[in-house]
Amino acid sequence: MRRVLFLFLAFYVSKAAGQNKSYDYCYRTGPASFRLYSVADKKDYPILKSKRHISDASLSPDGKKVAYCFYPSRNARKLIAIIDLNTKRKIVLNTHGTDCEEPEWSPDGKLIAYNIWNEKLKKRDIAVIDADNKWFKILTRRMPEIWGVSWTSDSKKIIASDLDSVFFIDLNGEITNIYKTSDIAKNRWCRDFRLTTDGKKLVFLYHVDEIVNSTGGSSAVFVYDMITKKKFRISPKGYHFTNVIIYHNTVLASGEKASGVPNSGVYAIDLDGKNFRLFLPNASDITVKN
Repeated sequence: MRRVLFLFLAFYVSKAAGQNKSYDYCYRTGPASFRLYSVADKKDYPILKSKRHISDASLSPDGKKVAYCFYPSRNARKLIAIIDLNTKRKIVLNTHGTDCEEPEWSPDGKLIAYNIWNEKLKKRDIAVIDADNKWFKILTRRMPEIWGVSWTSDSKKIIASDLDSVFFIDLNGEITNIYKTSDIAKNRWCRDFRLTTDGKKLVFLYHVDEIVNSTGGSSAVFVYDMITKKKFRISPKGYHFTNVIIYHNTVLASGEKASGVPNSGVYAIDLDGKNFRLFLPNASDITVKN
């Protein structure tokens, strides 16, 4: 009897622990496939395989859920869903739009910001929705078209940009700060702005006149010091990067090295440009938990 009780308790504890598993990274390995990685297990796991194209996966701050974009049918526009990584339960968010992109969790895990197509005005807006799928708001109705979504570390503001400016927008839709891209960079072709935890630097991608894989140009990783008002490059020549995030004061950038064959990977760079190294091979579009 005791042995049976012990086995029952062991099974219950094991099952409960499995229902509380947290992952550290989520990243793309193909047009319809994302994988998870657990530092504790030192291994990765397949997730979100689909016959249709899926994109823009975003790992929740606690590492237990993923928000992502998908096509519900062949000719449909993109929607956003959340999958619970322990229970595998999926919910489709009521985003009030049928062409949504770039879901991004707030650092406190309560909200998700995303781009939404405004059919009436023929422009992209930025909206927020709560993770419980009950509350929704478009923040940029009175603004020109902007794109790119990231958060300040206190979860109170969203950072987005157009070709001319970088905007800090609060949850009431009010612009609290504007930085001209002409003050940050020499040309307008910069994107993916991310604010460091201390609020003193912006990390972003910037178009440079360097040929990588015969593309006619590439994007490098730059840092803009908001105190000294100076920018500096932290990625080496010979690489083209497609997205960038900040992880524990380290920059993680997805890209590829100049080569005759595709060789996408995620690279890590210190904020001062030192210690450039391959972080994750054969991967792109990485997203991390807090």
